Amino acid sequence: MNDPGFAPIPSEPFSGRVLIADDVPANLRLLKGILEIEGLVVVTTDDGPAALAAAASKPDVVLLDVMMPGMDGFEMCRQLRASESTAHTPIVMVTALHETADRVQAIDAGADDFLTKPVDAVEVVARVKSLVRAKRDRYALVTTLAELRRVESLRDLLTQMVVHDLRTPLTSMLASTEMLRTYYGDSLSEIQTELVDMNASGCARLLELINDLLDVRNWKAAISSSKTHLCM
Repeated sequence: MNDPGFAPIPSEPFSGRVLIADDVPANLRLLKGILEIEGLVVVTTDDGPAALAAAASKPDVVLLDVMMPGMDGFEMCRQLRASESTAHTPIVMVTALHETADRVQAIDAGADDFLTKPVDAVEVVARVKSLVRAKRDRYALVTTLAELRRVESLRDLLTQMVVHDLRTPLTSMLASTEMLRTYYGDSLSEIQTELVDMNASGCARLLELINDLLDVRNWKAAISSSKTHLCM
């Protein structure tokens, strides 16, 4: 039995979207009933290809039976991990297999957790809720990181604009001060000479700070570029 899609999430204190793939109708009814009582929205499918199609709706957690016709849980898990939209979706393998080799195969395929048949209702709810929270926490972190990077990019752009806007007039002021000392230095009074020197020193210091800012920005860009190449 294949549900057509996810219904709107109810307004209970805890909610989430769960996809269950199992070819045994009794197992589907049991798991669906356990989770819906807790306010979770559940979609059930009875084979791997249908589950892959339903996964396009981006559930919070996927419960996979290992033994299914057409495509077993291991292969479906690998395909979910290979898809960009479900690469980080928590996957729980629901299995009657108890051999260590089977669990290792599930881990190699990309499973995050296991439930052993016959399932315990309390354990199912606890694990699913924990994985729903983990996925949402990860999404919140990714969203925050993206926003921080956007703000950092805007800050760097603003810094670059300010630095370049300040550099040109400061360079002109410093050049004018040097010309004043060169051509009229002998006719300046002591206090005038002191003021010219103070102006030249201040302009030189500001120009040095601006150059340092540019050097730091170029250094950060070089580090970022090297990290990108290393990750490729």
